[in-house]
Amino acid sequence: MGLFDFFKKKRIEENVNQSTTNSNQAEQSFEVLVNQYAQLSSFASENKKKPIESQLLSGGNEALTAIMNYLLFCATGKQKEGWWNNARNLVRLIRHFSVDNHKILLNQLFQQNSNIAEYHREIKDVAEQELYSMKKENEEKDGTQNNKKISANDARTVLKSLDNLYDEKKRIDELNNLRNSVDDWNDNDKAFYYYLYAWPIERLFPNSKANLAYYAAQLFYDPDKLCIGWNKFSIPSSEYSSETAKKLHRQYPLPKNIEEMQNYKYE
Repeated sequence: MGLFDFFKKKRIEENVNQSTTNSNQAEQSFEVLVNQYAQLSSFASENKKKPIESQLLSGGNEALTAIMNYLLFCATGKQKEGWWNNARNLVRLIRHFSVDNHKILLNQLFQQNSNIAEYHREIKDVAEQELYSMKKENEEKDGTQNNKKISANDARTVLKSLDNLYDEKKRIDELNNLRNSVDDWNDNDKAFYYYLYAWPIERLFPNSKANLAYYAAQLFYDPDKLCIGWNKFSIPSSEYSSETAKKLHRQYPLPKNIEEMQNYKYE
């Protein structure tokens, strides 16, 4: 090998090594950013979130890989504590990257096994909701949306998203919009649906007893003795049964509108 070829090869090796070093440094810096973002309070201002989001989105595949590695590691229970503060927004950020495998990545998060409750709530459930949003967007584009009714297969995903909606009025409006879908759902999802009304009613109308009507409806469809609705009625646990649940449902009929919720009267 001539002297010129020797130095040419050396420069190539140096460039490759430098490129590898830069890549490793980039990955490490993205790991820091991802952790910083996940640790942000869920109530953090947009001024704190947006700069980190912009840096991650500009990082392309390397940043996206750092996000996926971070979220999947959360499933092990060994991730640094506090990741659950804002991990759900990391999941939502995936769809903003300019790649064509959003569905594959979100499915990977959704299919990941874990016995960590926070992983299910903050990552798995949110990935499922993002997949559902993609499905609905595609149906709208293709013109195959089914009269805006929510199918039995999609009910649990939609209800989980409403469980995380803390605007009381908006949650009630969204639940009201689902009324024409509920009859097609299984009893567990019907019970969950009526349960979701109770909290916003308690917040909006503290002097009303309309919340009891929704707890009674929950019990009607799910009379399991561990169901939270039982705790709202002065009934001894020995009387927890489907028959008692039916009586409560008759005694506390569901209000027909917001006015009846506010001025609820029961038999």
